[in-house]
Amino acid sequence: MLFFLKRIKIYPFFFQLVTLTLFCLILYDLSEKATFSSINVGMMVFWHVWWPFIPFLILFFGSFWCSICPYSAIAVALNRLLPYRLCSWGWLERNGLAASLLTYLAVIGLDAIFGLEQNPLYSLLFISSLFALMITMVILFGYKAFCLAGCPVGLFVRVYRRFSFFRLAGKEEVCGKCRRTSWEQAKPLFGGKNTKEIARKRDWRHRVECLKRCKSHSVQLTLQQPCSDDEHRGTTLLEDFAPAIVLMALFISVMLKSNYSIQLYNMASKLIPLSFSTVIIGMILAGCLFFAVVHIGLYRMSARFAPWGQPFFLLQLRSLVPLLISFHIALVLDEIQGVSPLGQLISSLSFLQTSMPTAGTLLYASYGVMTIGSIGTFVSSCVMMKAERRLGTMYPFNLPATLLVFLVVGGYSYVCFAIFQIMQTIAC
Repeated sequence: MLFFLKRIKIYPFFFQLVTLTLFCLILYDLSEKATFSSINVGMMVFWHVWWPFIPFLILFFGSFWCSICPYSAIAVALNRLLPYRLCSWGWLERNGLAASLLTYLAVIGLDAIFGLEQNPLYSLLFISSLFALMITMVILFGYKAFCLAGCPVGLFVRVYRRFSFFRLAGKEEVCGKCRRTSWEQAKPLFGGKNTKEIARKRDWRHRVECLKRCKSHSVQLTLQQPCSDDEHRGTTLLEDFAPAIVLMALFISVMLKSNYSIQLYNMASKLIPLSFSTVIIGMILAGCLFFAVVHIGLYRMSARFAPWGQPFFLLQLRSLVPLLISFHIALVLDEIQGVSPLGQLISSLSFLQTSMPTAGTLLYASYGVMTIGSIGTFVSSCVMMKAERRLGTMYPFNLPATLLVFLVVGGYSYVCFAIFQIMQTIAC
């Protein structure tokens, strides 16, 4: 299907044009009615339709969205208009995951301080700042720099894609015949060679570009079993910890929107005159520090279980992705009700006011989704251990291994349910 759409020049240009037009309409609506108290269509569409749709989109289609993203379309256009780069992006490519995690934590902090979801003006500034960041990173580093290190959606794609139903798969007998090592057309501005190279086994960012441009149709969107190959292995320690770090970020976002942040601010202001933004930043730093101390301690302690303790602990962290996806979906299900006011503004969408699920229905659905995610995490742990056995690594099914599985997977499942209960019982 995609091969046919590429031949008639509909994919990806037409899809990118549609998404870019929709984002421009959202920006126009936000700028037209940008006050601190009004609720408009652009803000509801962005925060209650598009933002909650992200985990569903990645769960079903993996990194396919990156091929039709409006930001990516603008980045490609800038790459052709300005074919020179000011900086080498080797450092950014090596540390892109860390940069994207810091960017997402910054977004969480800004949302807690300014209330991006309630203020059209701040929503406009947030979306515009992402465009400005993308343009800056494209000019400095290259057209894929923002996708790698600045895009919140790119962070979720990078972590979630291994457990999506549809993934980009390349035909090895066809892929590589073009001998292309990069789709980057830019050259360093101050001389030197472009040292950017793609691994022999094409990574997901390269496959997205191949999906859009390859005339041999070597990359396809196929239905695959999650973690059916050795892609479950992280190449760095940070990639192994990434699912747990994203879960931590979601935990922090819930806590910052809860009454706990207000209570902590009131307690701190009685002792030391602090601004609310300072308290929010302190809570984020305290959450990150607590996470680092606990996980580094568990990582070091796991080596005392057995020689295989640390690799086995990292494998359990990588298996948290199903729980992470389900927890993310459970959090955004509440956002769906926020789109019901569109039925009053647009007559053709009046059915939203009558057919919208009740709060109780969404609550039971959220608990059901998280239960499925917890079960999926245990199953993925077993699947990964089986894959490791095929690769020559044997993990024994003894008491220390069982305790480590229940400590990581069971502990995170309990914390997810506890945090979700806080979101339901405290005004967020």
